[in-house]
Amino acid sequence: MLGAKRAVRPFRKPRLAALEQGQAGPRRRFGLRSGDVLINRSGEALGKVAYFASDEPAVFSDFTMRFRFNDKMNPRFAWHFFRSVMFQAQIERELRGSSVPNIFPPEVERMLIVACDPARQNSIARVIDEELARLDAMRTRIEAKRQEIDRLIDDAVRGADVR
Repeated sequence: MLGAKRAVRPFRKPRLAALEQGQAGPRRRFGLRSGDVLINRSGEALGKVAYFASDEPAVFSDFTMRFRFNDKMNPRFAWHFFRSVMFQAQIERELRGSSVPNIFPPEVERMLIVACDPARQNSIARVIDEELARLDAMRTRIEAKRQEIDRLIDDAVRGADVR
């Protein structure tokens, strides 16, 4: 029936709701929890490692791998080890691809990590965390001194008294 008019139904605004935690598959599959360790597995940042230390809801991309450890592995210790020359050399050895280098989960799962007891891991992680905190404090003081030097130079250029 050409030319027949179809009945026009009134537009109803659809009822929408935000996805809730655990409702969507990707959130479960790609969700992060405090203590997770992430490794970038592709591109320019390949091999970069991060420690997730937040309780905020978050997800990671499929270009990263998430490690969630049991009670036999301190995640801070693993994070520090993954950043070490020993582990990064293993990443370099497993690179695949030329224009966009990649590593794949089965290759990372075969990589070696130092197997020491949890008490030793805790001790090592604590010492490294303390040293890194001292380093950050030094960097903060250095940056403050640089800013002070810049102000003195600016004042000198403008002819202000710099004494």
